Amino acid sequence: MFRLHVVSSSSWDTHDPFCRFLSTENNIRSPFYEKGAGSIQGKIRSKFVNHLRIPETELKPFLDKVRFDTGINRKRLVHILDTKLRLAGLVQLDKTITNTRHLELAWKWMEQGNHSFSKQEFEQLIRKEKLIDVHQKNLLLIRHQSLDPIIPDAVRGDLPSNLRNMTYREIAIDLTHLFSDGRLTNPQLAISEQQEKTNEIKQLYKTNPNLELVYYGVVHIPLVFLLGYQLNVRKPINIFEHNRGNNKWNLLQAATTFPNLLVRGISDNTSNIDTDIIIKFGVSYPIIDSDLNQILTKSRSIIELTLPSPVPDAVRNVDQLEEYALTFRAMLDEIHNLSTPVNRVHVFYAGPVSLAFRCGQLISPTIHPKILVYNYFSQDYPKYKWGICVNTSVDSPDFIV
Repeated sequence: MFRLHVVSSSSWDTHDPFCRFLSTENNIRSPFYEKGAGSIQGKIRSKFVNHLRIPETELKPFLDKVRFDTGINRKRLVHILDTKLRLAGLVQLDKTITNTRHLELAWKWMEQGNHSFSKQEFEQLIRKEKLIDVHQKNLLLIRHQSLDPIIPDAVRGDLPSNLRNMTYREIAIDLTHLFSDGRLTNPQLAISEQQEKTNEIKQLYKTNPNLELVYYGVVHIPLVFLLGYQLNVRKPINIFEHNRGNNKWNLLQAATTFPNLLVRGISDNTSNIDTDIIIKFGVSYPIIDSDLNQILTKSRSIIELTLPSPVPDAVRNVDQLEEYALTFRAMLDEIHNLSTPVNRVHVFYAGPVSLAFRCGQLISPTIHPKILVYNYFSQDYPKYKWGICVNTSVDSPDFIV
């Protein structure tokens, strides 16, 4: 089984008759195969058949596997390709240049008469051209838990084939012994223990350049943001999300379309901006104003990032994860660029662990104001009883709120 994506930075000309047969999911709708050879769709089908050199009976089975991804800019296209290459164990794109030494590779193969390959032939070619990483990699599993306990190596059986065969070890940031009656009993001690494990992970990464990282967990949100911020290691991390339906760990991979985040509260008029700004980030659940008012009553400046209908398990693939995280980063950058200096950004987040971790990675230690991430527990008063100033030194008196 396969799916073929036809990708272009241009969008469809709405006057093109083929455009009317495309669905919102970028595949071809069933009316395209209706009516005879003299109809509009019949003439288009004839062009397809002649160009592909296949019988018309094979046209629909083939086109059902095709998606027309149009209007994609270069930055997003590079990210999509980079993700797919990484998941396949192939060399990633160098984003610092606009071309690579493999740019003419497809034409080179065609000139040599290589128009189709068996799996074995293709593997020989990519090894010959050094497209695949032939160096031995080790895998480091990072199990992060402060809520429900997770059995050791829980993600191991759910790893894709390119990771499963690696030599691996697991480091557990296990804070569940500090979790009682729905609460983290000692956030300060939890942070201290997490910091010790984080330093161990960073040292392993520093001394092992071929180390591949996997992150998974069920954790209090401020601790997730903090770990993401501290593990900004300048390389992709394989992020897994827990599937509560089948109790498996899913590697977030490129998949189907997803809803865009709604951004509310941004205004060109900055005269009323406070020195403190609130970000309500609701992906799994909406952020309720009355809960915020229990601790913050003065700030008038509120930015909201939310889905049209927030639901648990909303984030399903890495493209979605990256787009949502980059939207969060864009908001922080915009706050930094305001004419009124902002001292603190208060983040109230309701969403998956994977997205919180990625957002933490995108917080700058030098550009952004203080980023305070709060913990929610429905039985506490206030419900946001404690938080962490993520981009402040752990030794600072302002670190724990």
